[in-house]
Amino acid sequence: MSTTTVEIETSVVDAVRAAIAARNEGMAQAEDADRSGWNRALIDQAIDAFALTGQPFSSNDLRHLLPDDVPGALMGARFSAAVTGKRIRFVGYTPSTKQNTHGKPVNVYVGRVQAD
Repeated sequence: MSTTTVEIETSVVDAVRAAIAARNEGMAQAEDADRSGWNRALIDQAIDAFALTGQPFSSNDLRHLLPDDVPGALMGARFSAAVTGKRIRFVGYTPSTKQNTHGKPVNVYVGRVQAD
């Protein structure tokens, strides 16, 4: 069996690293802006409720349960925390139903089965 090595230009690698750093900074700023923790708690509760159903879900499903002014970056940060905490796992994409996103793909998740 042969192995193929693919060389990626340093500029591309640097651009991806910069994009990831900017995403992480944006999520951190959204977390910091929610000083009371109220929106974090609401989002986490909604994520956990959908995860318990065992059915696929996305931010589309949560949006109507949350205040209109919840920042998208905070929603992303809380989904990321749920993945890191192994409460949910990524399973695919679906178009966003939020009008100003113009159908941009959003992640779809399912809850992880917790062993007793």
